[in-house]
Amino acid sequence: MAKSKKTKKSHKLQIAHLTDIHAGSPYFITNLMTRAIEELNELNPDVVIITGDLTNMGFRQEFTTAKAFIDKLKCKNIVVIPGNHDARNVGYVHF
Repeated sequence: MAKSKKTKKSHKLQIAHLTDIHAGSPYFITNLMTRAIEELNELNPDVVIITGDLTNMGFRQEFTTAKAFIDKLKCKNIVVIPGNHDARNVGYVHF
């Protein structure tokens, strides 16, 4: 008896990782973040994991800035984990 061939195609899970955005920092460069988001979207990952620090000082405006970039991700599965900078001031309330 001949062995049957598997007809299922295996799917590899593609995970993209973005970390230490630090929105609000003097070193946060909008053009570089825009390019990073574009490149992530081109990869079309199954999931994007974003680990802190999203903000530099945990201020509301910094969260607003970070969220504006995160909202540009085309991935349906996004996991966001805050960092220590995000808990500064009243950042933990906004998160």
